This record gives sequence, structure tokens and C-alpha cells, in this order.
Amino acid sequence: MHVGLDFGTTNSSAAIYDGTRVRLLNLDPVNNSPSIMRSTLFINREGVPFIGRAAINHFTESNVGREIEYEWRYLGEQELTLAEVGTVMQALYAVVDANAPGRLFQSLKTHLRDSSFTGTDVFGTRYTLETLIAVVLRIILQRIEAEIGQPVTSMVLG
Repeated sequence: MHVGLDFGTTNSSAAIYDGTRVRLLNLDPVNNSPSIMRSTLFINREGVPFIGRAAINHFTESNVGREIEYEWRYLGEQELTLAEVGTVMQALYAVVDANAPGRLFQSLKTHLRDSSFTGTDVFGTRYTLETLIAVVLRIILQRIEAEIGQPVTSMVLG
């Protein structure tokens, strides 16, 4: 089966053409408009991914009434070169939400143009940007194949 997928920065949609008509597919069964899916990804502490409206719902529901615990985390060291001092090593720390229930990602495509973004840590697992996008696309593919009842043999992405 041939599928067209618009993987958008904000929203995504997919359609099939049967030779006579185009039919939008329901990528997001939880959304009010199932044929339009927010291009979001939520990964919980157990590493389970959710996309679309389910991602937003999991993020929102798991944060309601939650106590936020901030703590300093060591990130590593950075070499700094200062004009009158020379080169020194600087320890890097960040304040993080220590008991966050998960990570919500939005507008992942926006970061493709940023060569300095090499990846992010999600509860001890390193994800490249390409891997995060692949997680979303894999789930979309599973939903498409479940709806059409057959494997996708080709896909045009836009």
C-alpha cells in the first residue's frame, strides 16, 4: 500500500490513494480530529513513548499536583579559553527536576537545522534527534498499518 505522510513541525497527517480517491487516515485516535496528530512525543520514566494527543495528556496528567524537586546535576567539563587567563577547565552543572514523570518533546523537526544539537538524555538513555524522530515515525507507521490492515510498501514523506 502506498501512503503519503505529512510529518509537520506542529501537526502530522497521512493519507492513502486507492486509484479513485484520497482518504485521510486516523493517526491520533485520542484527538478530537483523529486525522490530525500533534507532532509531539512523551517518554515516561520507564522509557515508554506516547505520541500526539496521548503524549500531551500523559505529560499533563502526570504533572497535576506533583511536587517538583530541583537538584544540581553534574554535566561534565568544558574547556574555556579566556583572553588574559588562558585555557581553563570549567565544571558544568544544571538544575534539573529530579522527579519529572517524563519528557515532552514538541517541534522536533525544528532542531534538524541546528548542527550543534547532538542529542538529549532521557532518564539515563541518550537519544539523538534522529532517534527521537524515528520513535515517532515508527509509531505512526504502526498506526497506519493497523488502520489499513496491510503493510505499507511505500511512503512519501513531506
